[in-house]
Amino acid sequence: MEPIELIHTNHHFPAVKELHYGMDSAFWILIGANLLLIAIARSTNRTYLRSLFVTAVFNRQLLQNSTEELRFGSLASILLTVVYFNCAALIVSLLFLKGFESVTYLIVAMISVLSLLKLGIIKLTAFLTQSSDGLYEHQLNHLLYYQIAGVVLTPVLIFTHYLPASYSHSISLILGLLVAFFIFIRELQSLFRAIRARVAVLYIILYLCTLELLPLVVIIQAFVSE
Repeated sequence: MEPIELIHTNHHFPAVKELHYGMDSAFWILIGANLLLIAIARSTNRTYLRSLFVTAVFNRQLLQNSTEELRFGSLASILLTVVYFNCAALIVSLLFLKGFESVTYLIVAMISVLSLLKLGIIKLTAFLTQSSDGLYEHQLNHLLYYQIAGVVLTPVLIFTHYLPASYSHSISLILGLLVAFFIFIRELQSLFRAIRARVAVLYIILYLCTLELLPLVVIIQAFVSE
């Protein structure tokens, strides 16, 4: 019997388990785009990434940094915000769709629109309540943590993508905890900034209940019910 026939007729070889989730195309297109966007952002402003993390870690003044170092309207800021939208869509696909399909691109668009809408509501709230300083810093804080989360989650998603399927629950938990951590730190810092800016406590409570806590409860409920 030929060696090739022996290989085909031998049934003692262990089956190869698939180590990734669903289709690779949507995942690697978005991850490849993220790596490219991060590289472009790094090349256009070599100190921008460092300024992001220094501002977040040491809770430095956002209003001053946004005019001196960060410049949230710059190309680097826009590109890194897109990186976050891509990561968020991949995590949503993993947690709720259990894979990366063409609908992931639609999720990117939906997250982008919802995030921009939220920033618009924050800006409108600042105008209506005449609390521009505290809420404007909160808006900048969203952009700050969007970009940091995108930079951190991109390598995490790459690392976890080809882990064995038996780790899927642990991976989902880790990604969920990472996102929750970024949201918690962002809101905690924004709360301190709002208090320093003397934003009325009533406005803070109403904002947290409508734009932060309620969506988070809905997401947790959807995740638990899976």
